[in-house]
Order: sequence, then structure tokens, then C-alpha cells
Amino acid sequence: MRRILPVFLLLFFTIKNMQAQRYITFSGIKWLVKDSRVVPKGPGNNWWSDDAESVWVDEEGALHLRIRNIGGKWFSAEVISQETFGYGSYTFFLASNIERYDPNIVVGLFAYEDDKNEIDIEFSQWGNPDDVYGGYTVQPEPYTTENQYRFPLNLNGLYSTHKFTWKPKRIRFESFHDHFEQIPSNDYLIQKWTYTGAKIPREGHVHLHINFWLFSKDIGTNPAPQNHKEAELIVKAVRTPYAFRQH
Repeated sequence: MRRILPVFLLLFFTIKNMQAQRYITFSGIKWLVKDSRVVPKGPGNNWWSDDAESVWVDEEGALHLRIRNIGGKWFSAEVISQETFGYGSYTFFLASNIERYDPNIVVGLFAYEDDKNEIDIEFSQWGNPDDVYGGYTVQPEPYTTENQYRFPLNLNGLYSTHKFTWKPKRIRFESFHDHFEQIPSNDYLIQKWTYTGAKIPREGHVHLHINFWLFSKDIGTNPAPQNHKEAELIVKAVRTPYAFRQH
């Protein structure tokens, strides 16, 4: 019995831990809510909360992510699609003015398989209040002018639409004011950029992520907003291509 008990306990706690994972449904997609209360995780060595006060879907179907101070420690929020996707258009309808966030806050809208197969739309000043907020990136690092494009947003309200269209030989990024499936005219355009380099991810294995987190140059500390205030991101909806499979 002494040999069997540790294995039994390990199996028990593994099953219990798996059952404790929280999932939500948003825009017709099942998402895992990221949680890390034992050790911090990337990006940015953040702590992540899956509490209903940190991540929830409201009565109108919009996703809310919050950066919160819980017991003196700052927690970020992230959701990860349980389906995988491939070529096609990915569109994110934001209902928060992302230019009003603290310089340490990062909004990430991205497709990810691993560090060598990733397509990012990110909004942050990366700790510098004088920096622009917008950024399109095709991983992996190091970042160069070939695989990253930074730009100002100059938003005129809460609503903005951001999308990338992923094809075998190019990835086209677009951002525009208000909420539209397709930009109605260039009057609404914030920025666009097309990547045709060698880092285009392979198809069929990427999961979609939406995260709201804190940047810090010192990865050995718990990242915090410069203004020490909590913040919230609202995503009204997401559009994706056909899902390949489900995990």
C-alpha cells in the first residue's frame, strides 16, 4: 500500500486540478480562462486570475477582462480558445479606448501555436508614456522592421475594429474606427500593414488568445500599473475562420 498511495494521491490531485479549470463561451467559441496562483507565467512573468470578477461574459455577450489587485498582488487576465484555426480572417471588436490605459498595460489579440508560430495585434506603450500604442507583429523574435510595425491609434471613441487576414504567403493587418465586418471607407482607417516575410506560421495548429496584462522591465518583480489603478478591457465580439479541431 505504501507504494500505491503516492501514485493514487498524485492521480487524485491531477484530476481535481483538471476539474478546477474554468471555461467560458464567448462569440460561439469555448475558451479556457488562464489561472496561475502558485507561480507566475508568461508573458511578462504575470500572475493570472480566473475569478468571475477578472473574466466574465455579460448579458449582451461581451467579454470583460480585468487587471486587478488581489490581496496586494496584481493579477492579469487571459482567455485561450479550445479550438484551433488556420488561414482566413480574424476580427476583434473592442469597446474600450485602448489609448487611455496605463503605459504598463498590454492588450493582446493573437493566434499562437508556439514562440515560432504567432501572429500578434498588441496595444501598449511598453512602459514608455511617450510611445505609440499600436503594434502588429509576426513572431518569432528578434523584432525587426521586417516583422513588426508600430503606429499611433488616435481613437475618436470607445469602439474600434482590428483584424488580420492570414494566407500562405502574406498576412494583412487592419485597424479602423467603430465596429464593421469590413471597413466601409478609408475615412475609418486607423492603420494597415501587410507582411510577406519568411515567418508566416503554418496552418491548422494555432489557438486564439485574448489577454490583458502588465509589462515590466524587471521580470523579477510582480508587474504593476504605473498609476496603481485597476483596469478593464471589453471585447464585444470575435470573428474567426473555420475551426480545424477541438482539444
